[in-house]
This record gives sequence, C-alpha cells and structure tokens, in this order.
Amino acid sequence: MRRLLVCSLVLIGFLEFSNVTKAQEAEDPFFLRGGATYEVVDNSTVHVLYDISLTNAGTDDYASSFTLKLDGVNPKNVASFSGRVEHETFVIPDELGGVSLKIVFSDAVVGEGETRRFTIEFDDTHLINRTGEVWEVSVPQFKDTNRYLTFTTKFIIPKVYGIPAYITPEPNQTFETENAREYAFEKDTLKATGAVIAFGEFQVYSFEISYRLENPVVTQSTVELALPPDTSLQRVFIEALDPKPVKMKADEDGNWIATYALSGRERMDIKVIGKAQVFLIPLARARPDKDYLIKMTQPNEYWEVDNPAIESIVSAFTDAEEIYNYVIELLNYDVERAKPNVIRKGAVKSLESPESAICMEFTDLFITLARAAGIPAREVNGYAYTDNPDLQPLSLVSDVLHAWPQYWSEERGAWIDVDPTWGHTTGGVDYFNQLDMRHVAFVIHGVSSTKPFPPGSYKLGPNPQKDVFISISKLPESRETVPEVTMQLHSTLPFRPIFAEVHIINPGPQALSADTLYVSYDDVPSTEVPLPPILPFEERNIRHQLPRGLFAQNTPENVSIFYKGQRIDQSTGKATAITRDITTILFLIFLFIGGVYLHVRHGDIFTKVRFSNKS
Repeated sequence: MRRLLVCSLVLIGFLEFSNVTKAQEAEDPFFLRGGATYEVVDNSTVHVLYDISLTNAGTDDYASSFTLKLDGVNPKNVASFSGRVEHETFVIPDELGGVSLKIVFSDAVVGEGETRRFTIEFDDTHLINRTGEVWEVSVPQFKDTNRYLTFTTKFIIPKVYGIPAYITPEPNQTFETENAREYAFEKDTLKATGAVIAFGEFQVYSFEISYRLENPVVTQSTVELALPPDTSLQRVFIEALDPKPVKMKADEDGNWIATYALSGRERMDIKVIGKAQVFLIPLARARPDKDYLIKMTQPNEYWEVDNPAIESIVSAFTDAEEIYNYVIELLNYDVERAKPNVIRKGAVKSLESPESAICMEFTDLFITLARAAGIPAREVNGYAYTDNPDLQPLSLVSDVLHAWPQYWSEERGAWIDVDPTWGHTTGGVDYFNQLDMRHVAFVIHGVSSTKPFPPGSYKLGPNPQKDVFISISKLPESRETVPEVTMQLHSTLPFRPIFAEVHIINPGPQALSADTLYVSYDDVPSTEVPLPPILPFEERNIRHQLPRGLFAQNTPENVSIFYKGQRIDQSTGKATAITRDITTILFLIFLFIGGVYLHVRHGDIFTKVRFSNKS
C-alpha cells in the first residue's frame, strides 16, 4: 500500500524464492548479495537497476524464480537479464496497491557455491517530483538487511540539479563525475529509514484564509484571531487583510494576533491573502528568555507531564531523539480518525489506545514526554503538503490541518521542528534530523495547548464551508517593507520636558525585523532605542524625552531619528522654549512685584482706616 506523505517515496522491497528441491524447507538456501541504482534520467523519470547475486548454499539447491515485492512504485518497461539472456518477467499488482516483479529462470544453476547473477530494471515516474521551487528524489528504505551479505543503494543525479539542499540520512560515500553526482548508502544506513534528497533553497506557498466572527452579545466587544506568523523556518508575506484590524500584536508564543471590534450582534468576515516562504535551515531568531523556556516544560491540558504513566516512561529517555523514536514505534496511525471534529485524546489516553492515533496524539505524546524530561517543547498547527489522499488536509470541504511538535535545542539555539506522524506513516523517513519544506505553520501552542485557535476554526452555522486554501506558488513581486515613520515634538508648558513622539506603521507585506531606533541631537549620536519586530499593519509609538535644563539650556537645536534606513530631522523650537521660559519668569516676577505692591498699598490704607476709627 502506498504510504507517501511527502514526494519522497519509501520503497519496501523484499525477496521470495522458489525452489524445486527438498532444500526448499531449509532456513536459507542462498547467500544473497546485491545493490540497486537509481539514476535520474530526466525531470520525470528515474531508471532503476537491481543487481542481484544468488549463491547456492547446498549441492541440490537452485532458484527457479525470484520475486521482488515493491511498495509505492509504478514500474514501467520492466526487464530482467543475465548477461545477454533475457528472463521472462511478470508484473503482479496486489490488493494493497503494491506490486511484485516475478522473474522466471529458464535454466538451472546447480551446485554448492554456484552463483546466478541477474539484473532487474524498470522506469518509474514516482521517484522524482518537482513541487514549486523544490526538486525531491528518493532512495528506498531497505528493510530486508538480514538476508543480504552486502547491499548498496546508489543514486545518480545530473549536476544540472545543483548542490542538494539536504540529504537524509547522510550517504556513506559521495562520488562526482563530469556530469553527475553519486550518493551511495550501505544496507545498514537504510535499515531504519529511507533517504530523501532535495534540491532548492526554499519553497513558497500562497494562502487564502477566511475567518468568520460573531459577537453574540448586545454590547460591543473585541475578538482576537491568529494570522500565519513568522517562525524559525518560515517568512510570511501578508498581501491583503480585509478589513484591517484595530490592533496587531505578537503573543508570548510568537503568534500574530489581530484584534477586531464588533458591535452588538455583529457578524464579520475577515479574509487574509498572503504567501509563506518555507526554509530548510532555521532562520536567526531572538532567543527565548529563561522564564518562557521554563513554561515550555510545564503541564497543560492534553500534556499531563506529572501523570504517573508519563513519569514511569520518561526516565528511560536522555534526549529528544529517543522520545521521537519511542513515539513513532509505539503509536499507529488511524486514517479513519483523520476527519473534522475528532476528539483529541491527549498524551495519557494515547498511551491507553496506541493503535488509534492521528497527528494530534503523535504530537501531544512527544511534547508531554519531552517536557517531562525537562526539554522545552510546544505544538505547531498548520498545513502540510502531501501526496497521500488519506491525509490530504485541504481535500475536504471542512478544513483538517496537520500538527507537529517543536523542541528547543540548546546546542543549536533554535526551535527544531520534527514530525513523528510522518516519521511513522512513511515507514521510516527521518523527520527528526531534517524536516522537509512542506510544513506551513499557522499557530504555535506553547503557553496554552489549545489557543489561539488555528485558521479553519472560525466557522458559523451548521454547514460550515471550506475556509483555508493553500497552493504552491512563487515569491510575491512586491515584498519589500518600507515603514511609515513620523515624529512630532510636544512641549506646551514652560519648564516642562520636551517629548519626541515617534510613530511607526508597518504597511506590510512582511514583518519588520528587530532593529534599533537611533536618536541624535544636533548630529551628535545620543540614544539607542531597541525595538522588537513590528508585524504587518502594526503601529508602534515611541515616546522619547529630550534634555531640557533651566531656560532650555540643554535642549538641542535639532533632533534626528534613524530607523531602517530612514532619517527624520526636526527643529526642537529651542528659541521658542527659551522665550516661553523667560516670558513666564518675567510674568511671575511681575505678578510677584504687583502682589507686593498691592499688599503694601492696601496694607497702608487699612492702617489709616483703623487709626481713623479709633480717633
């Protein structure tokens, strides 16, 4: 049965022998040696060549036929040869979607130590695939290692495809010819996992998401929703957001939160259109603070870190990879549960029914065990591009998304995305040491295991429609973000500080990276104000106090700000401030003198009146 969740196909091949002698009952009547070569012929075809040697273990044993069972392939132009002698071949499909290649030998090779050497070759169009900006080819997982004394799998790829973005696992040997690069894997290397070779720097996806909001009360209220955010593996471009939110902010997990104000009983449809650029190597991001990482080891709903069942298991693990391997070996994917409104089990219940898990259980169990082991971990909800119809998340009328975990690597100083679900369903492709470029993050759950809600969750009515559309795309032509920066000075009262009010608007399409706002007085650098990233459509106000002094003696003539290559100069109105201060002082002096004068004059009159009354 084809179990392909990425375009890298996992081939599961094993051998069957037919004997016509009593040795057929022997444990292993042959010594096997072999190899397989996968040569990329063009952008759609891989030519596969198996080279097999059968050596008789006994005097009366010989093979009358040989059957190679394959999974996940569609072989064309099948042929088998021993030198120039062609053998009869049969292509036999099975009920589970696999195929068997049966080779019938017309002669007999008899005698202990005698060897039959033959080849099986065919063409296949499933082993190479271009998805947007990425070419991917595959090497099969080799499970039947114990039956072979030696087996080498080799991939030959023309140099026109460039340097691989990644190869997982690492090949045992690499060769280079004039026109091609060759990657060789020994049998033990592919025993636990298939190999994926990808070419391309990044992948781009376009998305169109609708959010259907409703205020159920009669008074005005605000509603928050999460837009696809930047992560360590993706950069997001928001090309359109209608209507615009009243506020944008990043929450503690790094989610992009848009706030909308709804009148009483109001319904509002929000549409966001954009692109996500997905990378293979984590981008440089600010390191989380210590308190946040501690939170990422705490229990939460569905992540029962302090449950005795979890505590009894986690003591056996020393790192995240051991936890990953435990999860993919314990749980079994249940295709029937991959549907809308499925009940989420959480980590502990997934241990009770490991035979019926979907991506939520694979993710929850990994996160819970990692946190219990003191490894910060959190969940990502999003979209995963897959060729498997059983798990095609956007093929449904309702929106079924994918979930996978992240763990914090102190060694790499980054959040590392892994996918135990696909590690299980692909039969061994390594999604721990290297995630592919097929995962698009929509929300991150760290502080909470359930919020914010991912796109596709904001539905109204008994018959919700499809709200998430995503496809392979190209980078937007307009992707430069130029911030709108203004500055105003405020000081209306004498002797009061002068404030520079800096207003920054990010008009999109992408977030402004963390940077520094520089302030200078009369072209002399004065102050540096660090600013965190500013999200698309977010507004940021910075209030900066200028030096003053008596009669504005310390106030500069001009103040300048520098941000993202922009410079804004403005006069402080120092002369006006000085005039205002002096005028105020003179006015106060006048009031004082006037007050003294009136006091003296009126006091003299009062004295005269008093004496006059006495006389």
